Amino acid sequence: MSKTLIVLVLLASIAAADEPKSRSFKFTYEATVTGLKPGQEARIWLPVPQTTDDQQIIKVDKSFPVEAAQNTESRFGNRMFYLAAKADADGNILLKAVFTVNVTRLLVQRTKP
Repeated sequence: MSKTLIVLVLLASIAAADEPKSRSFKFTYEATVTGLKPGQEARIWLPVPQTTDDQQIIKVDKSFPVEAAQNTESRFGNRMFYLAAKADADGNILLKAVFTVNVTRLLVQRTKP
């Protein structure tokens, strides 16, 4: 019985070592478009991170003055938010997007120069 338990613990340890390590974090894009006349419209593009083999976008919290469209450009497949917003009474447009991301830690082998 004890040999079986040792083998199971050893197999569990090996399986855990093979799983890639990951971590989650939040990052924020925050900007203010300034120098506009009150009510003046500005067209704004903000980059949107993508889910890849190395990272997963878990959540996106946006604070924009108007609804933003999410577009993908055709050449490289980059995603972005697009919005046409009008400046407030002070001539500003406030923008904020908070992304929660889970990143898998990659092992990098160093090579000699």
